[in-house]
Amino acid sequence: MKLNSVKNKAGLIYISWMIAVSALILFIFSSLRHELFQSTALDLAAFDQWIYLASQGLPPISSFFGFHMIGDHAAFILYLIVPLYKIYPDVHWLFAVQAIALAIGCVPVYALSLQFGLSINYARAISISYLLYPSLFNINFFTDFRPEAIAVPALLWAMIVFLVLAKYGFFITRYLSSLSNLNSLHTAVSLVQTKGSVLTTSRIAPHLSHRQIINLISIDRKPDDISSETIEYVLLDVRTKNRSNKLEFNPELPNQLKNNQGFKLVYQQNDVYLFKKQ
Repeated sequence: MKLNSVKNKAGLIYISWMIAVSALILFIFSSLRHELFQSTALDLAAFDQWIYLASQGLPPISSFFGFHMIGDHAAFILYLIVPLYKIYPDVHWLFAVQAIALAIGCVPVYALSLQFGLSINYARAISISYLLYPSLFNINFFTDFRPEAIAVPALLWAMIVFLVLAKYGFFITRYLSSLSNLNSLHTAVSLVQTKGSVLTTSRIAPHLSHRQIINLISIDRKPDDISSETIEYVLLDVRTKNRSNKLEFNPELPNQLKNNQGFKLVYQQNDVYLFKKQ
C-alpha cells in the first residue's frame, strides 16, 4: 500500500513537471510568433479586443465583426479571462491560458491510462505522446488563440467520467445475454402472425406490442390460470432473465404447458417456447 502511494505521488510529480515544461514551450512559441508580427487580427486581435473591452467595463463589441463577445459561439468562457485583464491587460494572458489548458490535457490522458489498467510508466509514455502530438503544437501555434482549445481538458475529463460512471458494461453482461438464442427468439416472434392476445416476458413484449391485449408473465402463473385468461399465445424464453437477473416465470412452466391439453407447442428451440391455446 505504501509502495503504491509513493509510486502514485512520483507519477503526479512527473506529470506536473511535464505540464510546466510543455506549457512554457507552447507559451514561448506563441509569444514568439506574435513578436515576429505573424499573429493575425482574426482571431487573436478580435478576442484580445473583446476581453479588453469587457475588463474596462465597456460593451465587448468587436469592431472587426460588429457583434458582442457572446456572439462568437456563445463563448462564455472568455469571461473567465476578463479578471486577468483587470490585473494587467496584455495579450500574453491569452497565450498563457491556452498553453496551460492544452498542457493540462495530459492529466486526464494519464488518468485514462491508469483507468484502463496500464502501469504508471506506460501511462507516462502515453501522456508524453499526447504532449508531443503535432496537432497539439499546431493548435497552439497556428491559430493564435481559440476558446475551443481551452475546452480540451474538459472534454478529456468528460471521457473519464463516462468511463467511470457509465454502465457500458451492461451491453456485454446484460444486453448480449440473449445472443445465444437470438435467432430462435426472432423466429418465435414471427410465428405469432395474428393480432391475437399474448402472454410473454418483459424482454419479448416490445416485439409484440402491436395488439390490443398483451400481458406479462409472472412467477406465480400456472397453466390453469393461463387457460382461464383470454390469451391465445404464450411465448417464453428460459435463458433470458429480467433486470433483477431473475427468471420471470416458474422454470417448470414450459413442461407444464406441454402436458396441458389446452395448449399446443408451436415452436421450441434453444429454450424458447411458443404455445398456442387450443
